[in-house]
Amino acid sequence: MRAINALLNRFNMYLVVRAYLGALVLLAIGLSLLDILPYQVLNIIGMNLYLVAVCVGVNWVLARFFRADTSLDSPLITALILTLILGPLSLAEHWFYLGALAVIAMASKYLLAWHGKHVFNPAAVAVVAASVVFSQGASWWVGTPLLVPLIVIGGAPVIQKIQRWRLVLIFIGAYTLFILAAGVWMGTVSEFSTAGRIIALPLASSPLLFFAFVMLVEPATSPRKKWPQIYFAVGTAALVVIFQYWLGIVYAFTLALLVGNVAARLMEPSLRYKLTLDSTIEETEDTMSFQFKKPKDFHYAPGQFMVWSLPHRHPDLRGTRRWFTLSSSPTEEQLMITMRFSDESSSFKQAIRHMEPGDHMTANGPGGEFTLPEDPDQPLIWLAGGIGITPFRSMAKHLYDTGETRDITLFYGNPTVESIVFKDMFDSVAPTIGLKPVYAITDETPESEEYESGIIDADMIKRHAPGYARAMFYLSGPQPMVEAMETMLRSLGIKRDRITTDYFPGYGDEQ
Repeated sequence: MRAINALLNRFNMYLVVRAYLGALVLLAIGLSLLDILPYQVLNIIGMNLYLVAVCVGVNWVLARFFRADTSLDSPLITALILTLILGPLSLAEHWFYLGALAVIAMASKYLLAWHGKHVFNPAAVAVVAASVVFSQGASWWVGTPLLVPLIVIGGAPVIQKIQRWRLVLIFIGAYTLFILAAGVWMGTVSEFSTAGRIIALPLASSPLLFFAFVMLVEPATSPRKKWPQIYFAVGTAALVVIFQYWLGIVYAFTLALLVGNVAARLMEPSLRYKLTLDSTIEETEDTMSFQFKKPKDFHYAPGQFMVWSLPHRHPDLRGTRRWFTLSSSPTEEQLMITMRFSDESSSFKQAIRHMEPGDHMTANGPGGEFTLPEDPDQPLIWLAGGIGITPFRSMAKHLYDTGETRDITLFYGNPTVESIVFKDMFDSVAPTIGLKPVYAITDETPESEEYESGIIDADMIKRHAPGYARAMFYLSGPQPMVEAMETMLRSLGIKRDRITTDYFPGYGDEQ
């Protein structure tokens, strides 16, 4: 799994999704050429190229009008989804219908938006419009049994990338239970063989899997937090079954998703902000902080993150978006993010490094559950590696500014003494907030006894935090480090519910 995550983190999330959907289209073309699928190859190709052209063109016009990001990610993904669930149709006969749905899908991003962020899945809006406006529902031809293996196998990296396994599995499980309950209620399930067929049919030849792996999990319109995800998955599954079995609505999946999108936004309101860079701070030789003017009435909890967007020329495969934890405290007048640079830093980081005071970038949020527990008497152990120190800087500064004291031991690993970030701040607030900082140096032997030599391990934790068994553990840093720390803590007998992690394996690496 670590190797898979490392490979996925080399690519932008949207590139992985496009590759997955493109592979489904190419497989369908190949199977149709071999007469294994009963579709006209020219219909698939023509429809796909036309939808791509219309989606990209309409998105470009609307983005310029609304002064938004003109990225190709969303229109390309929407066009591929529409290709796989509409038809396949003859372009000569259905050009107006297909073009109208592409326009509706892209327009929904800008017209059905809340505080600059779209509420509904664009493809779902188009499918509902196809039935309501044109009386021509989607065929969901991608649900053919021959494409199911690629839907699942190819979709697995996508779900791993965006960290939505909980959402997918709960939705499929809930949907299965609900259709069985509906069958029992209507008297169509009387024995195990009948129940087996009811379960197998949606999994083998229906929109269910494609819907779950592609449309349900769209990051912009689905919840990030645990319980909102559970409610969203169960509620959407229930609506699908109600619409299908009791109301007979043919576009049950997409209508249920649109209702779920509204619920998701209500459970996790996320706003888009245009932020102005105020100043930059050189923290270490390869680490910089960027301070932005805080919008009026902006509130967040220490430890939360935002999704930062910076369109720039010639973006690399990792794209124009990043998930960065706010290193500032809510008590401070500015919003601050901190990042580490290298000679091979991404185009995104190169672009932000060249920003000047007064320049702008956009950010969505805040979000995340990597926050302080409500119980002030709960002992805490913070484990950080490298730039993963940012949420702890936010928490420590907030505790200091609010005069709160907690029992906290901070273990902070870095390759060298010079690469430690925010050391002066942690040392200065430590006596006041009850913090005990432990700095571990991995790539050199420190001369001062102030530092520990080597990686953070079980023996180090036992020596500096003898009461570790009662503590809540917070882990933040590079994904391999976080996974290694989790394994080490489990060997100490720490239960999973006492470990909170803060890394974003679904959204690219930190370069």
